[in-house]
Amino acid sequence: MQPTVTSVDLAAGRVQLSDGQRVPITNWFMGIDEVAPPCDCDRVVAGPDADGQWHATLLTEEDTDG
Repeated sequence: MQPTVTSVDLAAGRVQLSDGQRVPITNWFMGIDEVAPPCDCDRVVAGPDADGQWHATLLTEEDTDG
């Protein structure tokens, strides 16, 4: 089973994965972009992890301090 993002640490520029890995954030997309479905939220992409996988997640207000 592929690990999932359990938390985001923007200050450190990393995400925590369910298997304990801490993976660097490589991209941060703010608000709506033309490529992905419309969303009023930010997205981050992190990777690669130890298995060469990349992980994308939506940020919550808690992640971005509102």
